[in-house]
Amino acid sequence: MVEVARWLGEEHALERPPPALGLPQSVRDAIGRRLDALSPGANELLRTAAVLGRAFDVALLARVAGRRPEELLEALGEALAARVLVEPAGASRRYAFAHALVRQTLYQELRAPERVRLHRRAAQALEAASAAGEDAPLSEIAHHYFEAAAGGAAEQAVGAAARAAERAHRLLAYEESARLYEQALEALAIAAPEDAARRFELLAAAGAEHAAAGAREAARARYRSAAEIARSLGRADLLRARRSATAASARWACRPSPTRWRCSRRRGPPSATTSRCCARAALEAHGRRALRALDGRARPALGGGARPRARERDVTALRDALGARHWACLGPDRVAERVAVAEEMVSLGERLADPLMVFTGHEALFGVHLLRGNAGGADRSLAECVRLANALRYRFVLFQARFFEGARLACSGDLDGAARISPRRSRRGAGRCPSRR
Repeated sequence: MVEVARWLGEEHALERPPPALGLPQSVRDAIGRRLDALSPGANELLRTAAVLGRAFDVALLARVAGRRPEELLEALGEALAARVLVEPAGASRRYAFAHALVRQTLYQELRAPERVRLHRRAAQALEAASAAGEDAPLSEIAHHYFEAAAGGAAEQAVGAAARAAERAHRLLAYEESARLYEQALEALAIAAPEDAARRFELLAAAGAEHAAAGAREAARARYRSAAEIARSLGRADLLRARRSATAASARWACRPSPTRWRCSRRRGPPSATTSRCCARAALEAHGRRALRALDGRARPALGGGARPRARERDVTALRDALGARHWACLGPDRVAERVAVAEEMVSLGERLADPLMVFTGHEALFGVHLLRGNAGGADRSLAECVRLANALRYRFVLFQARFFEGARLACSGDLDGAARISPRRSRRGAGRCPSRR
């Protein structure tokens, strides 16, 4: 620790952190003296094992090293005796480096071409093992192909990262999925830098995962980049692509203006894109507290203009259109219409297997029930919102559900319960009353 701290000070790394933290030479020398006591064969095997990570499986190491597992036992026993390796408790035929710095030192001893070659062999070995019936560790495969991208495995790195990202999304690991899509974008820059259509798809997918994880600025940046590619190609169909309008970003990542809505009304045949423009314009107007400035004729047109165009041709556009219709009906004069729209969202969402649409419908019903003084109905809708939010795990959906749950308890007088649910609500969020929804 003293040597690392001294090295950080000498390198001024605390002022400008390096992209990857290396090791001071004194630490590498100390670890190197420990490794020098081992035979050359053991050191060579340990350098190969370092490519696999802090812990590794003997069978996988044998595949990467091109040897039979029993041929490795003597070298592994030597490393165990020197306490360079340890056997994790309860893990059969698995080993781990005794310290992460030992593994890092061995890894840095590999020359770049050898490192790339071993990463590629590791990815291929993992794929072969999964083809034999084992579960494929997709993130691990993606990592190894990515590290081997410069050696001709860039195309495999793109595909592996995309597959791993899709699995992470299914497991509700949105941050991990976003990281993997970003990794795929880096690999694509090596494999096919001129393939704008694939870059669009990956940018839009990364934006969707960033939005689902609550990273709104990152999501908007990725969507802007994707939109620029589509415009440069003159590809309106890309702008209508499924991933560019994913559910997770419906209300947080896109901010079109009412001007775009007016333009879309003047253009050709109605489409799902036109519907989304109308819907986003209504949401934007609400978000900027501009609905009050709209007269009684403009508000229905703004929200309602989207709805007929989207009817069941595009689930995302339909959800957006109905949501915008609900926002355009805010106020005490159109409560019955708000109820009808909210119930339609719930019904359609259940029929189309779109839980986010069902959540949006119950969210709307929660506000309407409170406005009408129907506490029981509000509590039932809120319970559905909480259930769906816990299933979806989208950050903005979780935030809304928890916020409304805490606000509902606070409005009923249970301040302790509200504090337990949202102990760190921001001043901005705490000032909003759910009945205004």
